[in-house]
Amino acid sequence: MGRTRVATSVLAALALIAAVEAGVIAVLARALWVAPHPAIVVETAASGENVLVSSRSTEAAPLRLTVAPDLRWVQLASPSSAGVLGGKVTDTAAGTIRISSPIELKVFEQSRLLGSVPGAGLKVPAGRHDIELVNLALGYRLWQTLDVEAGQTVSIHVAPPPGWVTIDAAPWAEVSIDGQAVGRTPLGPLPLTPGEHDVTFRSPAGVTDRQRVTVRSEATIRVIGKLDR
Repeated sequence: MGRTRVATSVLAALALIAAVEAGVIAVLARALWVAPHPAIVVETAASGENVLVSSRSTEAAPLRLTVAPDLRWVQLASPSSAGVLGGKVTDTAAGTIRISSPIELKVFEQSRLLGSVPGAGLKVPAGRHDIELVNLALGYRLWQTLDVEAGQTVSIHVAPPPGWVTIDAAPWAEVSIDGQAVGRTPLGPLPLTPGEHDVTFRSPAGVTDRQRVTVRSEATIRVIGKLDR
């Protein structure tokens, strides 16, 4: 009988200890658990706007931000230049840049894409603009400084430097480029405008070979006719 009472007391004590430990673990778990930071989405129609989160600058919108529970504020900061309202250039303080070119170009200002050529005129705030014209595929890049007045259209024509091509075939062939006869191989170096061109070979036996080549500005390529068939 005495042993039964002792065993019962021990079991009760163990149960009490287990209950206390479970309570302590639950309290610690609640203290250590951190709720996942909520995600907020900042979206703007205008490009180039900077997003400031509690005085910390981030990338330009639109973007997705994960913020801490103690977030104070989110602010969109547009470039502070005359004639820009909500990221859009107002007509009263704007001019236009119109660019013509025999090749396609991307137009940048301070690493920001303004537009493409060919395309519509580029509306910009009045003032001085340092623009960069780029066609990476054709190896062309040009920097241009333009002064644009309100209501004015500034037009420029871009003439990229030519590339060069040397042409050969065995034993020899008559050659035409873009449908125009240029002579008998070997030829070159011949200047060509940057871009794609069709080079056609015709051997004395009447075998023809047509190749489409890409000429880069201020670079030389070699084209060999394949007439051994």
